[in-house]
Amino acid sequence: MLVHDPYLYVGTDDKKIKVYEMKNWQLKEEFSGHIDGVTTLALANGLLYSGSYDHFIRSWDLEEMY
Repeated sequence: MLVHDPYLYVGTDDKKIKVYEMKNWQLKEEFSGHIDGVTTLALANGLLYSGSYDHFIRSWDLEEMY
């Protein structure tokens, strides 16, 4: 789980990253790309990085989301 106001990023066992707006807890976005559960998240320079039990690190361009 990662908080970057106004969003909450959650890595899940169903292989997805879910992004919620914290003001109303609505699901804003969902990222798919891992083949196993997502275990870690980090933000740097406008990119979201995710690590998984699949032994891969993926990067996501957050500017495409907004």
